[in-house]
This record gives sequence, structure tokens and C-alpha cells, in this order.
Amino acid sequence: MTAPRVLLITGEYPPMQGGISGYTELLRSEMELQGIQTVVLSSHASSADETVETWSWGAISTVREIVSRHRIDIVHVQYQAGAFAMHPVVNLLSRLIRVAPVVTTFHDLRPPYLFPKAGRVRFFTMRRMARWSKAVIVTNPDDRHTLSQAKIPSQLIPLGPSLPSPDARFEPEPCIGYFGFPSRQKGFDLLIQAIGRFPARERPPLCIVGGHATAAGHHGFMSLKDAETLAAECGVELTWTGYLDAQAASNALSRCAVIAFPFPDGATQRSSALIAALQLGRTVVTAAPAQADSLTGLTRLPQLVQIPRGDPAQLKQAL
Repeated sequence: MTAPRVLLITGEYPPMQGGISGYTELLRSEMELQGIQTVVLSSHASSADETVETWSWGAISTVREIVSRHRIDIVHVQYQAGAFAMHPVVNLLSRLIRVAPVVTTFHDLRPPYLFPKAGRVRFFTMRRMARWSKAVIVTNPDDRHTLSQAKIPSQLIPLGPSLPSPDARFEPEPCIGYFGFPSRQKGFDLLIQAIGRFPARERPPLCIVGGHATAAGHHGFMSLKDAETLAAECGVELTWTGYLDAQAASNALSRCAVIAFPFPDGATQRSSALIAALQLGRTVVTAAPAQADSLTGLTRLPQLVQIPRGDPAQLKQAL
């Protein structure tokens, strides 16, 4: 039997930074090892095989042309609501391209904030997208539950670690680690406030492994200016590694005494940063999940420390 040809559609792909970028690169690598031929379509800033200048209605004809030219058997969309410049064209691909079946992996069904009541509209379009897809994959129990309530079947395939193991044994340094863009959704502001509660002489620096967002946006990102302003107000020293490749990021996190992600809404398996940090073996402090099964299979890990949500004082004690 001939292996299928798969078109992977993603809003970000290396060298673009982000969890979906790394996920898609790893997925493609594994598919190629299984003998599956792949083509990647992404934004113009990426190194993908095929790119679009902007995500617009013209993407429909672009996808059809790519499917025809590469003789694609399956279109696989890596979907996150804040990606694809938030244009609805991707939500309608499974309905409109009609030249190949569409499989959709939903990485996060929570709609980004646009304006009051916009979330209902975004979720409606995502639900339609799921119904029109030939198959639906989710990466976490929360999203599977959401689709189940809408009577939409899905296959749960949890995220795996996006970082390799450290390539050396590192002694922990007296600093707190954070992986990824500074984001309020990951509790970056709460983390700075908690570190600021330490006596000045005992206050550890915060090492941010990764780059910074150019401006605040729908992902809850904090701009560099906002992050540094808050840190200065709390008397917290920030060190930035800048963007690192996967091995260097693994090594940098492994040098931190503790890693923290105090998600204000509770920890979730949606977070590739959390999954990556846990596999390094360092203590990881995070907020207790809102739903008991949100961290299925992870709560038994000895390196995972859970604290109440939204409590800088408890977070400081755990650190």
C-alpha cells in the first residue's frame, strides 16, 4: 500500500517561534520516518515548502493548487484560534477546498479575546470546522470534553516533550526559570510579583528561556516594555536568553534551580512549555488545574508542585 501524501497547514513554522511551530516540525519529522511524504504550508516568514503572504480568502485557491500539484491525499490543519492572523479562512477550509479530506488538530479551543461576546462567534466557527473535518484530534482532556459536550467525536493525542534531554549534567544555579514568551495566560506577571516578595538580598533572578513578544496581543503576551516595567516595579532582575534552538533551550532550563508556570486559570496539558519543562527533571511549580483531569498522567510526577491559582504568596512559598 502506498503511503499517503499529507499537506500540513500551520500558522507558524521554523524559524518562526512558538509551540505550534516546534510541534509541526517534530510531527513532520516523525511522519517522514514512517514513510509518509509531507508538504508544509505556512506563513511567509517561515521556511515551509509553500507559503502565503497573508492569510486571506485567496488561501482557498492556494490550497487547491498545492493539493493538485503535489498530489496530496490528506490535508492536516494545525489549528490554534490566535494563529493565521485570526482570519476565518482556515475555519472554512474543511468545507470549501473539496479536493482532499481535511483532518484538524485543535491545539487550544479557547477563543482569544477580541471584543465582548466575540468568543461565542469564534467558538461557533471552530465547532463548525470540527464537524466539517474528516477526523478531529485534540491535544488535551479539556478540549476533548468541550467537543464531547457538542457531540463531536475526537481522538486525544497528548503533547509530547518538545525539547531533547540536556546533553550534560548541570548543577542548578540560584535562579528561577520560565520557558517561552512572557504571557499573562502562563502567569508571567504573577511570577514576577511572587519573586518580588523575597527579601532583596535573597531575591533570585528570573531567567526567561526564549525571546519576547514585540507587543501585547491576543495570546496574553506581554511586550518587552511591559515585562521590564513590571519587573522594575517589583525589584526583580530579568535575564533573557533570546531565542535558542531546542538543545540549547533544554540546557538553559536545566541550569535553573526551579521552573515556574503559575497559570492563572490552572495548569493544562495544552501547554507545550509545561510538558517540555517536566521532562527535564527539575522542580516545576504550577497552579492547580481547574478540572481534576486536566493533567491526566502528570500529577504523579515527583517534580510537579501544584499551588493554588492566582496566589502570589503561596507561589513565593513554593519557590
